Amino acid sequence: MKPFWLVLLLLFCFYPINPSYALLPAEILLIANNNDSASLKLAAYYQQQRQIPSKNLLTVSMTTKEDCSRAEYEESLVIPLRNYLSTHPEKKIRCPLLFYGLPLRVAAPELSNTDW
Repeated sequence: MKPFWLVLLLLFCFYPINPSYALLPAEILLIANNNDSASLKLAAYYQQQRQIPSKNLLTVSMTTKEDCSRAEYEESLVIPLRNYLSTHPEKKIRCPLLFYGLPLRVAAPELSNTDW
């Protein structure tokens, strides 16, 4: 009975049960702000260091302030991101990575009388 447990223990020790879940460079989409040169430089540096393909860089034009309106967020970030993902279905993007220079907070959507 002891050899069975020893073999089982050795299998668990040397057999990889859980493969690595690190992101591959092709699975990362970099999103930088065209209106902030520091944002573009940082994205380019990160892209070079992580060897991320050049086609995995999405540049958007947004305000450089910490806050933005819901309309600007939708028009300047969400729509270009959806367009990128729908026009590149072969890419398996698992991580959209936002860089310095993009707003930190988005205003809440305005409620209309019909939303009540």
